[in-house]
Amino acid sequence: MMRFGHFAITAAVVLGLSAPALAQQASSQVQTPPPASTIANTSGTNYGKWIASGFAGANFGAGGNDFDFLGFDGDDNGGASFTFGGQVGYLASGIVGGEFLAEFSPSAGNFDNVLFENKPTVNSYMFNAIVAGPFGTYHAFNPYVSGGIGWIGLRGRVFTDTNFIDTEHVSGQRFGWDLGAGVMAWGVSHFGVRGDIRYYRATSGSDDFVFDDLRSGGDNFSRVALSGIHFWKANGGVAFRW
Repeated sequence: MMRFGHFAITAAVVLGLSAPALAQQASSQVQTPPPASTIANTSGTNYGKWIASGFAGANFGAGGNDFDFLGFDGDDNGGASFTFGGQVGYLASGIVGGEFLAEFSPSAGNFDNVLFENKPTVNSYMFNAIVAGPFGTYHAFNPYVSGGIGWIGLRGRVFTDTNFIDTEHVSGQRFGWDLGAGVMAWGVSHFGVRGDIRYYRATSGSDDFVFDDLRSGGDNFSRVALSGIHFWKANGGVAFRW
C-alpha cells in the first residue's frame, strides 16, 4: 500500500510539471505564421485582368496626301485638335493580351483644307495587341506598348462647285494601323489612370482626285482625302480593372 502511494505521488508531480510545457507547445503551434512561400503565392493574384478606360487628348503632327484642286491647295496638313475615346482590353496574367480602341475627333485639324466647308469628323477604330510590364504590388504600375490594325473614317461637307456655294455630305473609310506606348497606374482600389501617345496611318490609294468625283459621289473624295494621311494622338484619362 505504501508503494502504491509513492507511485501516485510521483505520477502527480510528473503530470504537474509536464502540463505547462504541453500547453506552451500547443500555443506555439497555433500562432506559427504561414510560410513565406504561401504569402508570395497570394500577393499577386488580386489584380484585374479586364481593363476599360475613357480618355481625352489632342491630334497633332498630321501629314500626307497633298493634292491640288483647280489651282487651290488641298494640303491636309493641319494643327492640333481635340479628340476623345474609349478602350476595353484583356491582359492574361496582367502582361499580354488584346484591346479595342475607338477614338473620335469631331473637328479634326489635320484635314484643314479649302475643299471642306468646315473641319470634318475623323474617327478611328483599332484592334490591338498589348504587352504590359507588371511592376509593383498587385501590378500597380504598368508601362505598355500596343499596336494593331483597323480603319480610319471621315465625315464632313465639301464644296461641289467652283463657286464654293453648293455643298455635299461625304463619308468614307480606309484601312489603317496604329502603334503607341503609355503607362497605367493603379491605386488600392480597382480605379487608376492611363495615358499614352500613339501614331496612326491610313493606307494609300492609287486613284487621283478629279472634280467629277464630287458630282458623281462624294464618298470617293473622302477615301482620296484619307489616302496616306498620318497623325499623332496624345491621350490621358481614367481606367478601371476587374
